[in-house]
Amino acid sequence: MALHLPASCQGASSNSAHSQFSTSFSVNVRNTVLSCALPRTRQPAPCSSSSHPWVVQANTKSWQVYAAAPVSSQPLDTTSSLLATSSSLNSYEDPYTFVPEDYELPAGVLSSVDRTSPPAPEDAYRCIGCTRPECQGERGCAATPWRFTQEGYLREILTARVYDVAVQTPLERADKLSDVLGNNLLLKREDLQPVFSFKLRGAFNKMAKLPKEALQRGVITSSAGNHAQGVALAASKLGCTAIICMPVNTPDIKVANVRRLGGLVELVGESYQEAQAYAQARAVRDGLTFVAPYDDPYTIAGQGTIGDEILRQIADP
Repeated sequence: MALHLPASCQGASSNSAHSQFSTSFSVNVRNTVLSCALPRTRQPAPCSSSSHPWVVQANTKSWQVYAAAPVSSQPLDTTSSLLATSSSLNSYEDPYTFVPEDYELPAGVLSSVDRTSPPAPEDAYRCIGCTRPECQGERGCAATPWRFTQEGYLREILTARVYDVAVQTPLERADKLSDVLGNNLLLKREDLQPVFSFKLRGAFNKMAKLPKEALQRGVITSSAGNHAQGVALAASKLGCTAIICMPVNTPDIKVANVRRLGGLVELVGESYQEAQAYAQARAVRDGLTFVAPYDDPYTIAGQGTIGDEILRQIADP
């Protein structure tokens, strides 16, 4: 595929390839923003101005960068305009130079977690609309300092409130798949939950930990299905109002299920991102608590009860 950079990200000639590659930039392809990771920095920055935009050609194994004319009917000159390839930069020693091969791991090997680089400001968790001064630092939410302790999440998982609405689901062997694979494949049957999904665990734990005053004001969330049903059922159990923002193209059956559980559905936007932006803005405007579907610490702890169950259900972890 050919990825054509916008005019704001431009380069000139091959003799300055390494210096111009000391940044990173985003590429907009069919309304999808792709981040091109280049040396030195992870933050997007403007490239030097020129009359010729860069063109990136990529496949699953390699990529090439050209100085070429804008997208047109003319074929790309792949001989005289080549600036760099994935192989030519492999020897350029810099920790932020990545090529597709860097993401290929042997079967059964887990990727490492970067625990040394400084966190980006947007990575710090904060409640939507929070303006408390003590929460604006690089560590984010001051109400959940246990996030940074060694056993913090473990303690929260073991004390999570999920079983007022959720059930401990069985761990079953998938016999036919196990025989085909020559291994033991176990399935955690979260489809047996009241809302047919594990999302109920995190939603209820988050809401059960809210102060009484917050529950009285109500909660709001954005979801296209499973999390929405979890929040609606949790709200019904806790006796509070739940506004569920869903994209307008959400299947009718999911909308009906949320309403059946007592959720107040608002159909907003054509994508989850639009529904989420609306829900978060309304949470701030109306003083509602936004129940995040995945990155709230209490949501995470609630989902983590699945792992606790698995460890207790399996004979040889």
